[in-house]
Amino acid sequence: MPHRLDSAAPGFEAEFDAFLSRKRETQADVGTTVSQILKSVREAGDDAVLAHTRTFDRLDLTAEALRIGPEEVAAAARSVAAETLRALEFAADRIADFHRRQ
Repeated sequence: MPHRLDSAAPGFEAEFDAFLSRKRETQADVGTTVSQILKSVREAGDDAVLAHTRTFDRLDLTAEALRIGPEEVAAAARSVAAETLRALEFAADRIADFHRRQ
């Protein structure tokens, strides 16, 4: 069941911190799965990334579609509303912080 959070809602910080603290899987399960994915990517490169993208994201890409140049990134950043860009930066900071603590 998806858990929806509203960053504008009162108490968001506490609710988000509680969400991050919840145990949703065992470390061994995650470690094994991640190790298998990393091994396949080391061995098969982009082909493995594309296969995992089809499996996990249900998105069928090509190797060319994986390559995004700096101009494309800059154009995308310019086309996004400032509020959306701030939300994405906030999310990226939270994700980085979460993984630093792992």
